[in-house]
Amino acid sequence: MVPDTEEDRKKKKEEKARLKEEKKQKAAEKAEKTKLKEQQVSNASKKSAKKNAKREADDENPEDFVDPETPLGEKKRLSTQMAKQYSPTAVEKSWYAWWEELGFFQADAGSSKPPFVIDTIIRWRRMSGYNVLWVPGMDHAGIATQVVVEKKLKRERSLTRHDIGREEFVNEVWKWKNKYGGTILRQLRRMGAFLDWSLLYMDEKRSKAVTEAFCRLYEQGLIYRDLRLVNWDCVLRTAISDIEVVYKDIKERTLLEVPGYKEPVEFGVLTSFAYPLEGELGEIVVATTRVETMLGDTAIAIHPDDKSKGGAEFFGMKRFEARKAVIEALQKKKLYRGAQNNEMQLGRCSRSNDVVEPLIKPQWYVNCSSMAKQALDAAIDDQNKKLEFIPKQYNAEWKSDEMKELGAYNDHWIVARDEEQALAEAKKKYCGKKFEMSQDPDVLDTWFSSGLFPLSVLGWPDDTDDLKAFYPTSVLETGHDILFFWVARMVMLGITLGGDVPFRKMAKCLGNVIDPLDVINGISLEGLHKKVEEGNLDPNEFATAKAGQKKDFPNGIAECGADALRFALVSYTAQYQFCDVFIEAIKPYLAGDNPAFSSERKCAQDALWVCLENGLRLLHPFMPFVTEELWQRLPGVKSHTKKESIMICEYPSPIESWTNEKVEIEMDLVESTVRSLRSLRAQHLAKQKNERLPAFAFCQNKEVAEIIKSCELEILTLATLSSLKVLLSGVDVAPAGCAFENVNENLKVYLKVQGNLNAEAELEKIRNKLDEIQKQQEKLNKIMNASGYQQKVPSHIQEDNANKLAKLLQEFDFLKKEEERLESEADRQH
Repeated sequence: MVPDTEEDRKKKKEEKARLKEEKKQKAAEKAEKTKLKEQQVSNASKKSAKKNAKREADDENPEDFVDPETPLGEKKRLSTQMAKQYSPTAVEKSWYAWWEELGFFQADAGSSKPPFVIDTIIRWRRMSGYNVLWVPGMDHAGIATQVVVEKKLKRERSLTRHDIGREEFVNEVWKWKNKYGGTILRQLRRMGAFLDWSLLYMDEKRSKAVTEAFCRLYEQGLIYRDLRLVNWDCVLRTAISDIEVVYKDIKERTLLEVPGYKEPVEFGVLTSFAYPLEGELGEIVVATTRVETMLGDTAIAIHPDDKSKGGAEFFGMKRFEARKAVIEALQKKKLYRGAQNNEMQLGRCSRSNDVVEPLIKPQWYVNCSSMAKQALDAAIDDQNKKLEFIPKQYNAEWKSDEMKELGAYNDHWIVARDEEQALAEAKKKYCGKKFEMSQDPDVLDTWFSSGLFPLSVLGWPDDTDDLKAFYPTSVLETGHDILFFWVARMVMLGITLGGDVPFRKMAKCLGNVIDPLDVINGISLEGLHKKVEEGNLDPNEFATAKAGQKKDFPNGIAECGADALRFALVSYTAQYQFCDVFIEAIKPYLAGDNPAFSSERKCAQDALWVCLENGLRLLHPFMPFVTEELWQRLPGVKSHTKKESIMICEYPSPIESWTNEKVEIEMDLVESTVRSLRSLRAQHLAKQKNERLPAFAFCQNKEVAEIIKSCELEILTLATLSSLKVLLSGVDVAPAGCAFENVNENLKVYLKVQGNLNAEAELEKIRNKLDEIQKQQEKLNKIMNASGYQQKVPSHIQEDNANKLAKLLQEFDFLKKEEERLESEADRQH
């Protein structure tokens, strides 16, 4: 081994220093790029925040969404030229107020005509000539709203509803409703919902319907009072229904958070304690999961006047605090005998998450046995089926044993329609006796009144024109999670009180739901965070919600407009053939005044108007605002009488006489040709994408050649070509210096890319394709030459296989010729 010389060592040292410096420089460049990227993100966020700051007001004035040149409720002024850049706010202003003013949302009850899926259906049916009605409704959700407002009170004032009293708490609920209920209404209006707002209010008519329903069900013997075990929620201080109880399986000792307790509570434990017997006869050991209830044991005789045995030291304790205290007392008295794991089910309220207590209480109940059978028949009985569920898997959820009895939590002593009738009934019941009468302060379960919605909103119990025209209703869009809470009740009460089934989710915000107004108007990331803090989320969940917002919307949400939101909620994909193909193809006919195109120009203009007018009507149910604006600006034609609004136009339907299968096949071939030529350009001329180049269409027969010749101008335009020459197989030869692509078995296209053609690479593609064809031929020949093929295989399959083989042979021959052509070109390149 020859040792390094001084010069070698010097070179190595210099090389090492050079590499170190390069590494240092690369690290500095990388750090600079990272810093620049972070700066760009920060600038974008600031820009977005600045742009959207003005849109973050909690309250919106309806007049903010009216064009300043248009008085509220009047048709929008369109005297100015349409802006080059789309502005959702500018387009959407005024239209909704005008639609509402003209009564377009109201149905004609005397007509003889028979959040946003439902709105799209409504608009489509309205344009299809149907008399439609969509009624707005807001869930007053008694217990759910109570929980939200109580959390708000606790968070803001550290008070409960019991601290402030019933009257003030009701005022707080109405304040919350007016604020957030108004938000829901503004959301619906801004999204262009096709709603008859005249039917919104919770007025005396609705109260009358609830009272009448209760009385009728009582008179039919379906409502009765009974003393039963109920599910009592100690936080809400009310009974809840069985389907509002969620059961948790507990396998062993488990600590769970319970509302109202600072420390977690122990469950899944069986506690044993002893009752000593008199006369030193021993003891009886009792085991229970609720040791605190031993204070109420009645099998042990205690003198009622003996205050020392009354458990006074436990009076006023919370139940689970009493549990600890009882165990401690038992231990002091040496009566505690230990605890062990116990598998159990723990019932918790789905609203408050409190542990449910079984208590004996008097309640009013609705016997649902007969009503439930009718409802089930309407949903699942093939012979009597009147309801259709979409998706169909929810038919299975309808088959439930829980539709037995509906607890209506209202302690009526006298069931009557008003105070006068109640007094008369009481006098009959307590004849000759003195009595005082007061109205029950309790209220009905929210689902009882909600179950009457299809009836009460149309005027029931009065025999109104709306009730005759629109009951039963046609469509209900709802969530599967309230099939029993709401839908089942509507069906049962509809059948019992209305004589028929009532039908032929916007849920309350949870903090991770995006306000549609924020999509329409735009909002900064800081604004999204602020809404989380002001919402009803548990403070412990703020960080999680904010992290999710930052991940999904790092720069906030840009202004999209109502139409963009609605269309996104319906479909995330769209076909752009109209713009990409038709409009581009007719540009040569519309450009200039070439007399040679006078006939084509007129046809193109007529076709363009028909496509635009029909297209806007097709889109209107999905995007009502922008389609109204564009349709109003669309020039009229003599042959067409224009209506006042696109909303009341007829929805387009197929016109059979316009169908031309031959033309559609020809157009498909033209589009395939253009796609193949564009593909060749992308493969070989990525840097010269706008340069017009010559092309050739190599046709297997005269029919294909004639189609290409008749659409030459369209292909030249769409494929950005300088020329297009049609070649015929057996007559012409493939040109040199071209890349080719197979359109179909009857047509190949060539693009002149001389100087950019890599003959070797093209040869490799062809040879790979030849190998693939040979394998397919061998496989097909093996099948066709198999023993008994002619006798066993159906004739149509034999014919298909023969055609496949012929096409493969034709393609193989063509590719072999191309291989020879490219080999000669490769030789010339070398």
